[in-house]
Amino acid sequence: MNSQQTQAVYKQASDIRSIAEEMNRLSNGNLKNAADSVAAVWRGDAANVYLRHCEATRDLIRETTADLLNITGELEHLAQQWDIMNSGGLTAGQSVGQAIK
Repeated sequence: MNSQQTQAVYKQASDIRSIAEEMNRLSNGNLKNAADSVAAVWRGDAANVYLRHCEATRDLIRETTADLLNITGELEHLAQQWDIMNSGGLTAGQSVGQAIK
């Protein structure tokens, strides 16, 4: 993998991180505010069902955000490994993992 390809991986990781952060912001902002507004004026069983669905949706968004951030970390780690291998930054007997640390 050449330097241009490695930079493309870093860019993809950055894009995924931005998406995850935006999802988190929407979940903690817009969706929470909407649920809070409904809860303030709507009472009864249907309101409780709606609010449970809102919370379940927020949980799924949080899980997806965490998954995306894990993927980002893996992509960045792989790009670091490729950078090290391509730059010849390994010393004799050193593994890529040791060079990253």
